[in-house]
Amino acid sequence: AVFSAKAPQQDPSPTDTGYLFATHMLNIAVHCAHLPRLARAAGRLRSDGAADLPIVQLNVPHADAFAPLHAYLLTHRVDRFLAALIPLPPSLLSPSRGSSASAGAGPLAHLNVQQLASVLAQTASGDKRAALMGVVHGIKAMWRNTCALGIFDRDLWTALDIAWETVLIALHIAAGGK
Repeated sequence: AVFSAKAPQQDPSPTDTGYLFATHMLNIAVHCAHLPRLARAAGRLRSDGAADLPIVQLNVPHADAFAPLHAYLLTHRVDRFLAALIPLPPSLLSPSRGSSASAGAGPLAHLNVQQLASVLAQTASGDKRAALMGVVHGIKAMWRNTCALGIFDRDLWTALDIAWETVLIALHIAAGGK
């Protein structure tokens, strides 16, 4: 169960909302250098063939922003991770067929941040600045979770950098800049 906590050792209160993620702790442990010591829990096979699985508590700064991070750690789909950070059409974020980006340039080398920011600024609904500040909050929450867990994945950090740069340029555009 993943909870939001101000301090890593702070236990949630009975009224706090937690999120359940089916995962193998080995996958999380391999990617998270700052993973706190988690309570050891073992599953149990019942006589009817069903299994009781352990629920281990993990505290992160923003539990509501953990799902895309967890999905990335399992799949390493950087395009889906970026799509969770900035609300843009998947066609803008996924590499096109026959993309000429070199293999060493990384999976996001095809992106044009200025184009992404322009589309983001244009498609923000309602009060554009308020909508874009919501995107800023989501990126910051993801950044805080990533730092708290000690995830050092180059593609993940590149996606966070691109998302941050994109939303800052989009805010400038929404404020009347070019």
